[in-house]
Amino acid sequence: MDQLFTHAAKAAGRPPATEVVAHVHTLQRRALQATNKVGWELQRLRDQLADADRQRQQAEVRAEALSEALLVRKQRIAEMEVEQRRIAVAAADRETRSAELDRLRQEREDVTAERDRLREEVARLQDALTQARHQALAAEQRCEALEHQLQAEEEAAGAKAHSEEQEPASYRLSHAHELVVAEERARRLERELAALRSRAAAPDDRSPVESGRVPDVWGGVPRRNPRFTGRDGLLAEVRERLEAAPADTAVVALVGLPGIGKTQLAAEYAHRFAARYDVVWWVGVDGLPALEERLAVLARALGGGDGRDADLVRAALEALRRGDPYGRWLIVLDDADDPEAIAEALPAGGGHVLITSRNRAWADHYAELLDVPPLNRQDSVAFVRRRAPRIGPEDADRLAAAVEDLPLALDQTAGWLDGASTPVAEYVRMASDGEPNPVRPAADYPMPYHSAFKDLITRLRESTKAAAELLGLCALFGPGPVPLALLRAVPAGQVSPAVAALLENPGQLELAIGKLAQWSVMGRSTLEAEAVWMSRFVRDAVRRRTPEDKREKDARIVRGALVAADPRCPDDPAAWPRYARLVPYLEPSGALESQDAASRRLVVGFLTYLTLSGDYATGRQIAERATGDYPELAARRAALLRETGDYGGAEALDRAVLKSLGGPGAPGTLVAETDAPGTLVAMARLGTDLRGLARYDEAYELACQQRALCADSRPQDGAEVRNAQRSLSHSLRMLGSYAEAAELSGRTLDSARAELGPTALVTLACETEHAYDLRLSGRYRDALALQESSANQHSAVLGTGHPLTLTALYHLWRCDWVGDVDIHALWERAKRLLGEGAPLTLMIAAGIARALRRQGDLERAASVAEKTSEGYSTALGSRHPYTIGAWANEALTLGADDKARVRDSLFTAMAHAVGKRHPWTLGIALNTATTYHATGRYQDACAMSRETALHAAEALGERHPLTLLAQIGLAADLRVIPGGGEEADVIEEVALGGLTAVLGPNHPETVAARKRTRPVWDFEPLSV
Repeated sequence: MDQLFTHAAKAAGRPPATEVVAHVHTLQRRALQATNKVGWELQRLRDQLADADRQRQQAEVRAEALSEALLVRKQRIAEMEVEQRRIAVAAADRETRSAELDRLRQEREDVTAERDRLREEVARLQDALTQARHQALAAEQRCEALEHQLQAEEEAAGAKAHSEEQEPASYRLSHAHELVVAEERARRLERELAALRSRAAAPDDRSPVESGRVPDVWGGVPRRNPRFTGRDGLLAEVRERLEAAPADTAVVALVGLPGIGKTQLAAEYAHRFAARYDVVWWVGVDGLPALEERLAVLARALGGGDGRDADLVRAALEALRRGDPYGRWLIVLDDADDPEAIAEALPAGGGHVLITSRNRAWADHYAELLDVPPLNRQDSVAFVRRRAPRIGPEDADRLAAAVEDLPLALDQTAGWLDGASTPVAEYVRMASDGEPNPVRPAADYPMPYHSAFKDLITRLRESTKAAAELLGLCALFGPGPVPLALLRAVPAGQVSPAVAALLENPGQLELAIGKLAQWSVMGRSTLEAEAVWMSRFVRDAVRRRTPEDKREKDARIVRGALVAADPRCPDDPAAWPRYARLVPYLEPSGALESQDAASRRLVVGFLTYLTLSGDYATGRQIAERATGDYPELAARRAALLRETGDYGGAEALDRAVLKSLGGPGAPGTLVAETDAPGTLVAMARLGTDLRGLARYDEAYELACQQRALCADSRPQDGAEVRNAQRSLSHSLRMLGSYAEAAELSGRTLDSARAELGPTALVTLACETEHAYDLRLSGRYRDALALQESSANQHSAVLGTGHPLTLTALYHLWRCDWVGDVDIHALWERAKRLLGEGAPLTLMIAAGIARALRRQGDLERAASVAEKTSEGYSTALGSRHPYTIGAWANEALTLGADDKARVRDSLFTAMAHAVGKRHPWTLGIALNTATTYHATGRYQDACAMSRETALHAAEALGERHPLTLLAQIGLAADLRVIPGGGEEADVIEEVALGGLTAVLGPNHPETVAARKRTRPVWDFEPLSV
């Protein structure tokens, strides 16, 4: 009966009167009650289900309207607060003018009152929105209950039918009169419909095509979409597959998610290639009767005359098969989701059949499947901007990402935004978080896009309950890839017996996944093996049906699976791919908020992995969302702050952790003698923070205490001893005691290799540290030999994008001045991975400035040096030695007069920061002497050079490169002073011999000294 009304409305161009529809439905129900009690009961349940579904839709529409109203009012409140601040500033500027001040005060009071009123309205709307969402959920649950009841009644219908047949005839005859009346009305409606069909059979709805030629028969094809974007390659592939198919089997099925654009693609194909067909006929398939009806209409259009529908259907199929009167035809079956029901009625012959469906089972009926993907991002942005011109390219890109480039979602969301004042960023946040977001449906699809997903899931639940339950489980882990290993790790007691049985039986699990893939709600992941893929829209549609009180139970399921799948070895690079697959599920599991011991261990382990693997951005996001104040979490937060250059924040956290273990609570205090678990590690972490803050003496003292405590309570070998030695060597390096640091880091490296092996993270780090100490102490060739093999090992174990690998390659570049390391590519990689302000990026930038200056590109060198010094000044402050050293490097790119203005201040600042005998201070002294010489202050230059050479020899040794370069500078100063030539020749000869022996005869420093080019010193930031 409903189908009859629908066809009548389409043919007449207007819907029937509401009273007529209600009366006919009433008569139909009475007739059904009189003749078929079971059918009447089932129909009554269907009516109740339809009523509940209407209530659900109304509640959802109300919730969407409330969401839109909330957005508008929140935006108005924000505008009022800005206006309020403007008035306050204006009032402050006009305090001397009382009349103006009174007016502004009154205006401010009015704005405040209006803002408060709007806040009350927002609160009221928020309550109404919550109530509407609860109503929608209640209606959804009622729909589910009715669906289950209806299914149970239908299953029992067969048994009841027999008993119904035995009822007395008097019961049925009592309603005979009403039955006769209903049948008479039905026959009259059928006659009216037949007349309407005959008028609708004429092909008067033709659409022009680009070639100007129109098919002779054109029926039911939707109007061409003027906003259709892209898809040229896909349309060409549809054409190629249809043309290449064997005779009588040219059937292509466009399959994919709801809203992916299957119907629009088919319509565009019909219009674009219409000139190549004589017949183009569109069928909106809602079961076999709808298909047969349209085929009957087609038969009339082909000249088949009148007759019964069944005869006309056979006539149409026969005409298409024979190609008489037309051999070039295209039949489009839109929304054909039940291939079992209609496959036997598919046209055959020399023409083409194009199907749109969410059901991949068409492959079992000789149709060639063609997956319709989302739009590519470029086409998505173009579509959004065409739909909503006010949206800029960046916002369009964000919106496309939020809706996963789904065409229907793009159309409805951009359509709403085009007429709304809501900021795109706020709307994108709502869409990304799965909140109900207002949309503007088009006339050809009047329901919000997420309703299509909800309807699809409802149909799936009706057809296969076990697969639907599996989909619900996958939704806990989606969207995106869901590893099967994670599903199998779900504790059996936390899921239904049906799902538990699926997870235990690989064959049954594959069948269930195949059923979900058949309906396009899930598919195999293309990103990783042994994983399935779920769209965010499917996940949201499933979760919207989940009551709030069940969300915590779902989180426990995810949490239990994560605990079971946890690799528990975050310091092993071989396990990092497994961690990477599990990270996205940490937040949905509720582990970040949970305070149980298993969840805490889980969070700490994942944060440790993220820190060691170099994914600092993700690590900081998770650390900020994690709740709790336990020491292990604080230590992980501190590690992430330290790696990203926030040494002050890391020091506060690490000191608090050490205090909780019995250590000092304030800077500068001694550590209590305690061997509480974790104390030694906490001391090492705090020492690293102190070195980052340039509190080198304090870090050295703490390292000495760490070593002493370790010696008293730990064996001579092991991780604790090794950590203590590393802490002490780091501190010695920062204090300028390079030879002593090299001796200690060498012993540490030997211990790591012996106990952990050559590929362990600690061993790799120890190799870089020892190579660093060797080079800084003047043993360049030994450093190069070690660093070259270590850099290769880093790349093999960690990959070329890991921070430790970048560090190793940078140190290799420092050792090997003729090597293959591209320092510029290294810098770009560091900026891309870590950001321009990261400690490692700034360290490499200092080397970039040096390389550019030595190449003679002073302009670019000055630009890089300036940005580097600004970066250090912003991150560490103007008194930090790294900032001072970066300024010293920047000064090397200046002219002589400019250098003269800053050299003395830089020397004084560095001496104050680290002491007069520190190598960094001596390096700036060497450059200061060079400036004195260039500006004619030869006596000052000679005195500064002599003092620098003497102090460098005492601090670093007579054969250290800095000592030898200072002697080269002294020789240059003596040579321009009367009577100093003989001494200059002797000093120069000794220094040249030393440089040749230490650096080699072809090293740039040796070559420059031989040419009597005045040496300069570059500041090199060290890893803390």
